[in-house]
Amino acid sequence: MSVTQLKVELPTQQSSNFGFLQNQLNELYIQATQAEKYASLDSQSSLAKMRLFVELACHELGKHFDLRPPVSGELAEKIKQLEASGHIEPWVIESMDRLRRYGNQSVHICQSFGHFVAQFKMSADRVEDLLRDLHDIAKYLADKLLNMPTHTLPEWAPNASLELTETISLALSGDANASYSIAKHFVQKLSEQEFADKDQRASWQMDVNYWSDKAIKQGCTQTYLLKAQSYADKVLTGASKDEIKALFKQATLHDQEGEALVKFGEYLVKVGEKRLALERFTQAAEKANHKAISYLQSVSYKTDKEIYLELVATGIEAGHPCSYTLDAFEKIKRVEQNPEDELALKSLRSALIMLMRRKRHILLFSRLTPHSFPRRR
Repeated sequence: MSVTQLKVELPTQQSSNFGFLQNQLNELYIQATQAEKYASLDSQSSLAKMRLFVELACHELGKHFDLRPPVSGELAEKIKQLEASGHIEPWVIESMDRLRRYGNQSVHICQSFGHFVAQFKMSADRVEDLLRDLHDIAKYLADKLLNMPTHTLPEWAPNASLELTETISLALSGDANASYSIAKHFVQKLSEQEFADKDQRASWQMDVNYWSDKAIKQGCTQTYLLKAQSYADKVLTGASKDEIKALFKQATLHDQEGEALVKFGEYLVKVGEKRLALERFTQAAEKANHKAISYLQSVSYKTDKEIYLELVATGIEAGHPCSYTLDAFEKIKRVEQNPEDELALKSLRSALIMLMRRKRHILLFSRLTPHSFPRRR
């Protein structure tokens, strides 16, 4: 396929997840949309835009609630001022601070194998989680500042909305992430159009191989995972089980957050190698990967209660949302077994406070508060 044909083949723009901000909060809309656009090509730029969004949001909220003195200072101080005001929900403060911390990391050098580097790398899953945080904050702002009820606003959805003609130019000029982005586009084509014409699918498969091989040669290590998963999902064909496992192993060598280990584990489960799969999930959980923690919790729940409870504690340390719910369930069981146990009641109240500080999408306990449970007099 020629470059000209490719430009016709690829859509130039998709809609933003943040369109509801555009008319009245345009500067916030610009920063959010740019964060979304650059997520797949340049996570550093995306994180910097997220941080700018948070800073702008601090000022908008401060103005809305007429805080005195006005929010000022470093971003961390601005967030603390909002928290101290009592007007902002805890989950918003937590999400803002998380985006601030990752945004700070993106603009500082780090040390890698004894060398100082300016490139901050982050897994696609982590970037997606942060974009979801950004979208949740955006909906909160729309609710508070624009009187748009949260339930009327769209949920966040993956959106590769960077101008793809620009992506092609970047790829041809040596940008590895751009080559990866194009390969990923054709993988999505194959996944979404399963019943497309046989010749068309063969053409897309050739495109995946061409752009992914190019990305690997250009140094984009996350491409190993893209290819491995494509073969595992039968989007690409022609690779043996050993060849697919070799690609996954290569991907795990560059896996900082456990994403590749989880995908490898899922593939091993699919091909019946459950013992090896458990090892991969365990390694990913040691990297605080949320999917791995969920998997191990589901496996251990009925087989080893002690390990299960350890994994719930591990999940809480890793900020795994479901672990807060599971922890509360366990503490409710203790109270039900012995309603007079003061220590169990105190532990449950603490668990519920932690749970209520999590995001609002944890609906199961949305009507519970620590005061829902009796205090001994």
